[in-house]
Amino acid sequence: MSPDWAPATALDRRGFLKLGAGSAAAFTLLGASVQLAGCSQQAAPAAAGFRWLTAADLPFARLLVAGVAGSALPADPAIADAALEEGARRIDICLDALDAPAQKEVRKLFDLLQWAPFRRFAGGVAKPWTEATAADMQTLLANLSASRLGLLNGAFRALAKIGSVVFWSQPVAYPLARYPGPPAWAVAALNA
Repeated sequence: MSPDWAPATALDRRGFLKLGAGSAAAFTLLGASVQLAGCSQQAAPAAAGFRWLTAADLPFARLLVAGVAGSALPADPAIADAALEEGARRIDICLDALDAPAQKEVRKLFDLLQWAPFRRFAGGVAKPWTEATAADMQTLLANLSASRLGLLNGAFRALAKIGSVVFWSQPVAYPLARYPGPPAWAVAALNA
């Protein structure tokens, strides 16, 4: 006799095994679809002139800098474009300097953000990064930041730190930060 509080649809052993087998099949299918959809680009070589970023990463890296810089990005299109290109190069240098486990995690994040279903549902960006704008990147960052999932919040923090460091460390951003630049004697000592 079952107690009065027992649920009407108790999970017996057979149901538990079916649930486990179904879940395993679903996760296997999801993993295979991610691999086949091109989400994992771990074997992709670095783009020409770069150490770590792939050709698919470059539009994303430029937009990351533009999205984080926001209105601080120079109004002159030529200067802004140069700042975005320098930002992508600095992202490449920073990520190349990470240790292997950290590089692996960032690679997973970058590959996941290239995958259209994730980009659309978790980040709110339907366009591929080659067609997206700085506003789209800001939408992605806002959605990752506002997510109830700690993993997505962590992705936001990582992307915001990367974008902030590479933009605000450029000489074009010094006047905005009221930073006069390194002292001349320090530059001379480094170049000697």
